[in-house]
Amino acid sequence: MSARRMAMRSTGIGGVALLVLLSGGCGSEPVDGPGDSAPPAAEWTTQRIDGEQGADRELQLGTWDDEVMIVGVTEDDELWSSSGRAGTRFAPTEPMATDVTYLSLGGTARLGNRWLTIGSGGLAEVDGDGELQFEPHAFRFGDAAAWEEVPVTGFSGPMEVQELVARGDRWVAVGNLRDRDDPASGGVEAAAWWSTDGEAWHEVVLPVDGQESVAADVAVVGDRLLAVGHDDASAALWSSADGGETWARIADPVLDDATGLGSVQASGDTVLVTGTPALESEEDEMEAPLVLLRSTDGGGTWSTPSTPPPTKGVEPWLPLEGSGPFLTTTSLYLEGWRQPEACYADIDRCRMDSVEALYASADGDRWARVDTSTLGEGEVGEVRAIDTTAEGAVVAITWDDGLRVSTWPAAVDLPTMAEPSEPEADVTLLAEGDEPELGVRYAQPLGIHCGMDWLFFGGEPWQRTDDGPDVETGAGDAPDPGWPVAQQTIFGFATLTDDGVVEYSIGDGEVIATYERATEDPPGCS
Repeated sequence: MSARRMAMRSTGIGGVALLVLLSGGCGSEPVDGPGDSAPPAAEWTTQRIDGEQGADRELQLGTWDDEVMIVGVTEDDELWSSSGRAGTRFAPTEPMATDVTYLSLGGTARLGNRWLTIGSGGLAEVDGDGELQFEPHAFRFGDAAAWEEVPVTGFSGPMEVQELVARGDRWVAVGNLRDRDDPASGGVEAAAWWSTDGEAWHEVVLPVDGQESVAADVAVVGDRLLAVGHDDASAALWSSADGGETWARIADPVLDDATGLGSVQASGDTVLVTGTPALESEEDEMEAPLVLLRSTDGGGTWSTPSTPPPTKGVEPWLPLEGSGPFLTTTSLYLEGWRQPEACYADIDRCRMDSVEALYASADGDRWARVDTSTLGEGEVGEVRAIDTTAEGAVVAITWDDGLRVSTWPAAVDLPTMAEPSEPEADVTLLAEGDEPELGVRYAQPLGIHCGMDWLFFGGEPWQRTDDGPDVETGAGDAPDPGWPVAQQTIFGFATLTDDGVVEYSIGDGEVIATYERATEDPPGCS
């Protein structure tokens, strides 16, 4: 699993714990082994791990039984790992110099007693510039408790791995091929590969109709494999019943609602996929919820959940495989231009960054938000990779002046919570196209990215008439700390006076600018 997808897997049984966003400072010190008498404590056990995550390098987290393997690549292209049983102290391995420039790992999985991580890399000078070559590279961790690069064959050219799983007697990877003559900027083609030893690979080009395609994810569903991705601007779903040797395209009218699929997760015959919606216009982008589809027959037919988690304007991430609850994180952000009343009610709320929220579902149909109120906030609480063991323990990696790994015990449920109520303000907004009434104080947001020279009030442009202070946040200007400013917008009030002038004031009634109807067209940035 890679941090690119922020994937979460749940393979526990019985009372599987729900995932939560965590703080590196929460929980107790790690224990030497699982208890066998007292019930597990409902808290995280946390420890720092040695390792550096290079820029744009994907952190890998894999589990097998109760074993956990964390793999990363440093800025200097050294491969490192830390491993152990969930809840115990993890042991680091000696970093390995790979001699691969800009190594990027795409997937990590265990087959038998060997871990395998696979990706691509390489840099070549072309016309004086360095260009990525996307050459395949695989590394194996086995009896010697150390990583070794293994020679790989069977790849027809430059490639990228998006995910790796183990099924039966083989590893199966999905991703895409790149143009042989121009791998850095050429086209891509969806592909899959399988291998029984991690060295000799067999390549399969997936059936597509378009010019650009990618297989973004793969999951084991019973005795089949399901892969998801895109084919030009269409969602793509492929199935394999022979361990990845052959693949068939699955068609369903409900897939027409998506332009691509990015994640797949399975629990028994229940399968979930997420994707991006088909939009009729750019205005729909922030209104249309991302696609979340559910199948209860192993991917044969699809429908939408009855009560999905909120997904508007954000991207949900679902577990890639498992037999426990379905889980997804979503980034919640109060957008002032869409919800101005909320900003008038609580300007500090509009000044906040996005909040990561976790949702869980036992069946993929009805979702509830997990209560993470006692845990860390901000970057400390952001999960970089997360997975579960076969027993249901949750393992997550966060950052707090270094990488941390935390474990939540199996068979311990975490509480859910109601959606927070939105703040409300008793203000009057002037609808676009309506004429303002004399003396009425309308709530009127004023965008100041390009300065304060222009006000759009009632859908019409108004031009500034006074020579008071100007603030242009796009040029780096800082507004007065006493002004109600958030998201490069002043949440003030506009009042039309008898002389046809609009007075723009802030909460205490202080007039900070005046405007009159424009006699010229506003500039492009206004």
